[in-house]
Amino acid sequence: MLQIIMRVGQTIRISHQIMLKKIALISSLPQEYSLPKFYLTLQEIALQKYQIQIDIFKNGEFLCQFHDQGCHYSYHGQPFDARCYALAFDRFAIKAPHGGDHYILREFEHHQVPLINPTQALLKTKDKLQTLQLLARLNLPITPTFVVRTRDQIAAVLKQIGPGPYIVKNTFGSGGQAVLQANTVGQVHAIFDYVWNLDRNQILLIQPYVGTHPASDVRALYFQGKLWRAMCRHATQDDFRANVHIGATTVMTELTSEEDRICSQAVAATGLILAGIDFLRTPTGPQILEVNGCPGFSGIGAAYALHGIDLFAELTDLLCNSALR
Repeated sequence: MLQIIMRVGQTIRISHQIMLKKIALISSLPQEYSLPKFYLTLQEIALQKYQIQIDIFKNGEFLCQFHDQGCHYSYHGQPFDARCYALAFDRFAIKAPHGGDHYILREFEHHQVPLINPTQALLKTKDKLQTLQLLARLNLPITPTFVVRTRDQIAAVLKQIGPGPYIVKNTFGSGGQAVLQANTVGQVHAIFDYVWNLDRNQILLIQPYVGTHPASDVRALYFQGKLWRAMCRHATQDDFRANVHIGATTVMTELTSEEDRICSQAVAATGLILAGIDFLRTPTGPQILEVNGCPGFSGIGAAYALHGIDLFAELTDLLCNSALR
């Protein structure tokens, strides 16, 4: 039987006598963006090692029709049926403060195709404020956070926090791009005035800066509730953010039993299957910064590659074993 492995912009034809199991990899990257190379790496390993076909799709290139006869989907002019897949692996980074772009994921869920990650778990962790509320109710160690909606609240908040530096962020940023540092009360006011001049409905969060200089933190990856891998991220000398895509370096690390226990509780609370937990190592123990439903793999993959460990081969194993259950 002739099988077709779909890639965006490329098709590979492979002859087989049996029908392959399939995994759908759904990316939220815009049409003009190139796919990460590791997508193709996963595809090749899955086929060679497991005889599993990974089809790669860009979410925005589906054509969806909703009418009184039901829901119909096509991709690049070809009918699309979620029931053909044993598993869907979604790579939905934060794009907007809503779940409007999750329509394809909901189609998989409607047909009871397992998702990594479920839509409700993604939406929960997309909203940093909701995640903080959830973790605070579980009495997990998080960065002290204040939600500020009026200018009059700023002075009272800063009085409680104490001397700067301060961190100001919105509730839907990602990759450190919507995180600002202020050293003085005047700078905090200026940030709020600027943001609210652009959009008065913005909800902003103020936190004390509790990191080190240079900044560093830990990213731990969990899969199906179990610790998978972890790294330390170290920022450049002139940045307070330890995000890989803005220049941070990475080294592999091991979690203590306390760190694993706290991170595991945070993952369980969100419902994520694949999660990245960012936390600080402080003198009083771990302090959770963020829970990420679409963690990046380039930095942690490079850190483990230095020790001869192929993170992408491991990810393929995790996905394929899940599809074979």
